[in-house]
Parts: sequence; structure tokens; C-alpha cells
Amino acid sequence: MSDNELMLKIISRRGDQKIDSYSLYKADAIASETNQLIQLDLKDFDDSWSLIIRNYLLYKKQTFYTQLIPKCQTLTPELLKECLLGGKVFGLRENERLRGIAIQSYSEVSEEEFYIGYLHGEPEILTVLLCELCKLAYSLGKSVVKGLFPLNDIFANALSQAAFQRIHQAEIGIYRSSLKITS
Repeated sequence: MSDNELMLKIISRRGDQKIDSYSLYKADAIASETNQLIQLDLKDFDDSWSLIIRNYLLYKKQTFYTQLIPKCQTLTPELLKECLLGGKVFGLRENERLRGIAIQSYSEVSEEEFYIGYLHGEPEILTVLLCELCKLAYSLGKSVVKGLFPLNDIFANALSQAAFQRIHQAEIGIYRSSLKITS
């Protein structure tokens, strides 16, 4: 029995619910003198949070913030504030309006990789947002951009247009645990 089959059996017995399927993607950093992204801070919280909670923007939006070692957390106002304070949130504005947002994973451990923990925005801006993240990564001395993204047409099209490639064609199931954690 493979590790995946064993884990699926454990998950099934516990009654965990599958929420979505994701896959890991990567792209090379892009050498560029210009970048449209701005680093957001706490004063941008209201604009950022209102963009994140606009469900109608994407049919199946990215629901979770992921760390490099696949641990997913529901993106809450508190977590967003923590990321803003840590300088990990980048936005794409057009005509003074925030149209896309990306959060760099705060558990990044690689010197060469820029890891995207969360990505959201208006569907027509996702490709631009991804390309700009590749430019940002280069300006930060990174050679590769990686992220865990939902398997759906909107993200697949944007990722493909931005020259991101799926790694190992693996599908990662995201489950909500039925276990109660007590402190």
C-alpha cells in the first residue's frame, strides 16, 4: 500500500472532509528593471481584506494561506495583519484600486525560492500578478517562484500564461480535520 493510500484510509476513518485539490507550480524569476507590485502594509488592511472576501471574483478562489511545508491555514483578518506587519503582502493597483494581492509565505526557508502562500485577485489580473511576482522575486535575488494553487480553469490559465509549470503533476488534497484540538 502506498503512503497516499494509507493516508487516505486514515483520513476517511477520521471523517475529515476534502475541501479542494491543489498542485504545486513553479516559474523562473524574470529579470526586469520595473515592477508594478507594491509592498502593502497595515494601512492597506481594509483594501486587502475587502479584496480577499469578494467571493464573486473567482469561481474557485484560493481559500488558504500555505506555508512552504504544506500546512494550510484559513486566511483570517489576524493572519493578514501579521503578514502585513511582516512585509510579506504585495498588491497590484490600477487607478488607485487594489486589484490583486499575493502573500509570501512567512516560513520561507530557501535562499533561491520565492514562495507564494496566497494569491487572489480579479480574474483578468491574475496573469499580470503572477508575472510581476516573478519580477519581484528576481529583484529580491531569488531564481524561482513557487506556490500551491487550486486546480481549476481560472488559475490553470493564468499560471500557464505566466509560464508557471506544474511540478510532478501531483494533486494535493486539502482536508478539514475532524479532530478537536484542545490546549
